[in-house]
Amino acid sequence: MKPPNLNLPDSIKSLYSTDEVTQLIEFRKSLHREPELSLNEYATQKKIMTALSTLNLSKVEPIAETGVLAEHPGKNPSLPPIIIRGDIDALPIQENTGLDYSSIHPGVMHACGHDVHTSWALASAILINKNPAEGPIRFIFQPAEEIAKGALKIIEESGLKNAKAIIGAHVDRNYPTPTIIAHPGAIASNSDTFTYTIIGKSCHGARPQEGNDPFIGAATIILGIQTIISRQIAPQTKAVISIGKVDGGHSHNIIPEKATITGTIRSFSEETRQLLHTKLNQLCLMGESFDLKISCTIKTGAPSIINNERILNLATIEGNKLVDEFCQPLNTPNFGAEDFGYYLKKIPGCFLRIGCRAENEKIIPAHNNQFFANHESIFVGGAILSNLAAQLSKEIVVPNSPF
Repeated sequence: MKPPNLNLPDSIKSLYSTDEVTQLIEFRKSLHREPELSLNEYATQKKIMTALSTLNLSKVEPIAETGVLAEHPGKNPSLPPIIIRGDIDALPIQENTGLDYSSIHPGVMHACGHDVHTSWALASAILINKNPAEGPIRFIFQPAEEIAKGALKIIEESGLKNAKAIIGAHVDRNYPTPTIIAHPGAIASNSDTFTYTIIGKSCHGARPQEGNDPFIGAATIILGIQTIISRQIAPQTKAVISIGKVDGGHSHNIIPEKATITGTIRSFSEETRQLLHTKLNQLCLMGESFDLKISCTIKTGAPSIINNERILNLATIEGNKLVDEFCQPLNTPNFGAEDFGYYLKKIPGCFLRIGCRAENEKIIPAHNNQFFANHESIFVGGAILSNLAAQLSKEIVVPNSPF
């Protein structure tokens, strides 16, 4: 099979043989065609382990039930490893891309580009296998990112053991290929979930005075939430609170006993995160005005991703070697969440974004049923992650290295 003519600079194309290009594209198509939801990635796991079996790796084993941990020993296996992470799970979305390798699983789709993330993790393993780093490079193919459980499972099962740093990346259709986004500071936000429960007294809708309407409390809470960002948080502070679900009642003529409000909280700093939690809890006091019982439960999710300054600088240097002026910071703050942040609570690291559309193609948001990333992004991701990992491995042996 003749491989496609990749629209990439020679600095990237020259890293891969014709056979490797063909292998990686077919591997990606297979993943996209047969997507699997979080913690159900058994066939995906098997495909990854089969692909890795052809490389000279010192370790290839399951981790976190449906994930894979692999390691190349490098020139000096006694050095601490550098980790390259790719996530592998899909989303519960019915695909509508029209691709010839569209999902064959009804209601399941790679609508966030994890098929490409898995593929560029494999690509980086192929490149490291050809040109070993100073020390070991560990490859983590992580399940369950979409439900923010995979990274925690990897940590619990000692996936980070002895590692000095971790790097990863995400596709981004806001940017054309071969853009590499190396952003200083926060590149993904804290992600928490809140739920208000409002308890009143049920009665007939024709005689509201006989009950206690929880929707009055819910409406007041909803309006109160809108003032937190606009009036209680400094304008220069980046934060978002959005309501995603309001629920209550079963009939048009019954005032129910209970109503609930559920939404998401996004922030970048821990200080802002805690302030938002406090302000949301304070709104419960409004229940006293209406003789309602109002409680707020906040579930803490994935932490923000704060790029390590030293590793980011190295990423920018390595990125500019590959793509010249296409290496840049984000245009705007990204309030998306990623469980990669859990890793950065343990070891230093850096998370990049990789442009994944042709220059003339439209922007399609992630988690959309028409989302797809181009094949070229596989090779950009594989190149920058392997080059950066190798450089970090070299840094470890430098006297007075920050790692």
